[in-house]
Amino acid sequence: MARYHAVLSTMWDDPVFQSWSADAKLLFLNFITSPRHNPVGLYAVTPATLLFETSLPTDRFEVAFKEIQKPVSGYARVRYDTEKSVVWLVNTLKHQPSAVSTNTLLIKHVKAVLEQYDSVSFIDEVIDLCKRKGLIR
Repeated sequence: MARYHAVLSTMWDDPVFQSWSADAKLLFLNFITSPRHNPVGLYAVTPATLLFETSLPTDRFEVAFKEIQKPVSGYARVRYDTEKSVVWLVNTLKHQPSAVSTNTLLIKHVKAVLEQYDSVSFIDEVIDLCKRKGLIR
């Protein structure tokens, strides 16, 4: 697990992020700074854990959780597989400067993450994105 995550300050300029409620922003910040977070942005986490970590009341959490999964401009920034309790932060690879086809350590890590979550509902989309980035074949 990583102890340090770079957070792009430009996210505050993103119109989608700006449109979210304060609770949705808090939840998203939890996702991108979590010790579970990885270069693919794909990891297991339960709503109960997120409730505990954000200290949001249940009703506000549920609204924020739905809000960040709502598609805007053609896609959702956050996807959640309820059955498997796995979140995918869709743009994570886009914001990884080390996500290049020559980074062999990252490629090994990406493959391990994909194998771990090979049965989630949106895994084909994650794999397709990794292929387009040249991280897997």
